[in-house]
Amino acid sequence: MIYRAIGSTKPHITPEYAQDERWVFVEASTRNEAKNRILTLLGATWHLTAEDIEIANLEAEFKLLHDPFAEGLTHERALLVCGFGEGKPRFIDGKHGHPLFFLHSGLDAIVTEYARVLALTPGGQRSFT
Repeated sequence: MIYRAIGSTKPHITPEYAQDERWVFVEASTRNEAKNRILTLLGATWHLTAEDIEIANLEAEFKLLHDPFAEGLTHERALLVCGFGEGKPRFIDGKHGHPLFFLHSGLDAIVTEYARVLALTPGGQRSFT
C-alpha cells in the first residue's frame, strides 16, 4: 500500500536544512512501517538522523482515494490531491519542492501523472479537473 506524508526537518537543524519540507510517498504494509521508512529514507537523503525529522499528515492510499476532494479522479491523480479551493481539488505541484517518490510499484504511473500536473499548472499550486 502507498502512504503519503509531509516530511520536514525540525527547527533546530542547521540553516541549510531550515524549512526543508517535502511530500513523500512510500510503500509499506502498515502505518507504523510507513512512518519508519519515511524517517529512514529522508534521513539518508538529507544526511540527518530520524530524530531530526518530523512527519505530518501520514495518510494511507485507501483514505486518499476515498477523500471527497478526489471524487471522480484517476487513482494516480487522487494521490496528488492536497486540498480544495475555488470549488476544485488542489494538487501537489512542486511549488515548494518536488515530492519524493520512494515507490517500487506504480512509480511510472504516478510520476507521469505528476508531470501532467506540472505541465498544466506552471508557477505554483493551482486547481484543475
